[in-house]
Amino acid sequence: MVFPTTPLPAAKIGEDDTVELNGVPVPTFGTFIRNLCPGSAAGLPGLTLPAGLTKAGLPVGLASTGRKGATTSSWRSPSRSRPCCRRLSPPRLGSSLAPAGQGGY
Repeated sequence: MVFPTTPLPAAKIGEDDTVELNGVPVPTFGTFIRNLCPGSAAGLPGLTLPAGLTKAGLPVGLASTGRKGATTSSWRSPSRSRPCCRRLSPPRLGSSLAPAGQGGY
């Protein structure tokens, strides 16, 4: 099964107490772990790969969950897709991503 690693792109630094999901403010932590937490809690192997960047330069990913007790054979399909994934540059850290008054790197 392949699905988004998180339901939203990364929250901006300083704007990460709550995020808006479907027009509703929700707690950030619970929102960002909800796609991966069930498989992790069940002990299923998981893999996430970078899938691209938003227009704002924030990373997004695709995740895959394998069968319980599965080994590297579970990852044959995702690992074969890796050559088609272009290398992503690190996000640009600047005033647009940093809290007010803290600049960037």
